[in-house]
Amino acid sequence: MSYRNVMHHATHKVAMESIRSVVDSNQEAPAAKMIGDSDRHLPLVTLGDNIRVPVPLMDKYCTDPPNVLDLIIKEINGMYKIGCRGGTINRFYARNQFEKCD
Repeated sequence: MSYRNVMHHATHKVAMESIRSVVDSNQEAPAAKMIGDSDRHLPLVTLGDNIRVPVPLMDKYCTDPPNVLDLIIKEINGMYKIGCRGGTINRFYARNQFEKCD
């Protein structure tokens, strides 16, 4: 590789890093706006709150209830671990995947 090619490669790498940093910063503002919108539209939930989780159509029979009542057991980075009388559900739920019961 010649000196000219090495310099061109180094310049290109610096330009790409600069473009990536601009793209990252431009993605942060819309993401923050989406999080703010969901915080305004969805009620706040805390540990121990009663919630209603819809049961997917493929997992229920026609006479089964359309949703299940559960409790919030744990929260990690906006994702919620849910439990009921039968135990805990082996996945985390996002805030928009369940409804808070009053």
